[in-house]
Amino acid sequence: METAIAVGDGKLSNENLGGIYRRVMEIIRRINEGKIRFSYVMKALQMIVEGRDSVEPCKRYHQGEFVEFKRPSKKERIKSFTPYGSGLPESVTRLEWPQYTAEHLMAEFWEAKNIPCRSVNYGRTIVHAILDMHDRKKGELDPHDVQVVTSTMQYLGTSCGRSFLSEFIRYAEILV
Repeated sequence: METAIAVGDGKLSNENLGGIYRRVMEIIRRINEGKIRFSYVMKALQMIVEGRDSVEPCKRYHQGEFVEFKRPSKKERIKSFTPYGSGLPESVTRLEWPQYTAEHLMAEFWEAKNIPCRSVNYGRTIVHAILDMHDRKKGELDPHDVQVVTSTMQYLGTSCGRSFLSEFIRYAEILV
């Protein structure tokens, strides 16, 4: 980090003030995006004001490499409890749009995550856990319940849904 240089009477030069201003605006932007925590920034600024030289490195949200989603084969997808396009009518209509968006990816991902595998949870999938299938007959899912859950998951792929998740993660102070 660049340090400000005092000019003659202890005041900062305009060039240095501009640099500090840009850095503060960058910190504010990163706080708003949820990349760093407000409480951490305030603690670090307090340490600087008190003249402590050592500010611990900022804990950043994990930003790993992007991973390409590989859609399962058609034979595998047929087994899914929540097939692509099985949501409520309005959700299915949005999947017919020609542009491939994060909403489409979310629907495909949700379909893939609900393909049962005997070796994992005895063939129970996420939709079983959400709908609490312990009290129901084995494998019997109410189609309307599945549509509602599927549409909700698809919604999380929309820009509004992603904004909702992002805001929730910031409020809950969850590190991702």
